[in-house]
Amino acid sequence: MPDQLNRDCFDETHRWRDSEWQHRARPARPTSNWIARIAEQHAHGEAKEPAVRVWEAARERLRALPEDWDDEGAPAIPIRLIAQAGVFLLFQARAFRRLYAAPMPVPRISPTAEGGVDLLWRTAEFDLLVNFDPNEPVATFYGDDRGKGTKIQGTMVKGVATRGLLEWLAQE
Repeated sequence: MPDQLNRDCFDETHRWRDSEWQHRARPARPTSNWIARIAEQHAHGEAKEPAVRVWEAARERLRALPEDWDDEGAPAIPIRLIAQAGVFLLFQARAFRRLYAAPMPVPRISPTAEGGVDLLWRTAEFDLLVNFDPNEPVATFYGDDRGKGTKIQGTMVKGVATRGLLEWLAQE
């Protein structure tokens, strides 16, 4: 096989044949909207989760925020951070559906003055905040059951579904 590849891609003087290179090269993939492609792959053939639909609308608003959007010097939110929050929400919603056979509660999605993204779930039973800060390598979370004595807090890898948070969201 390597000999065949060499014969097909190099000429007699061992120079690379451009036509073969173009034939064998991987097609370029657009990377600008990869979170939308992931969401589409996961929703193929089925209704999108309510949290994912809300995220799709919020994502466009977050991307459109300019520098100093709050008139107090807030930076624009990095596209990469928006994507990390979106992947996290998508994976959480899908895992929640698999575990509990119900849609995940929909969070309030908002920008932060530090250029981050907050996902806030507020119910009659609890509050849960997940913060994606551009200056931190991990996302942070904090949950409170509204004075009944249970609180959770910690960090997690950005963009990864977390079983403990799913259980917290299932308390409703």
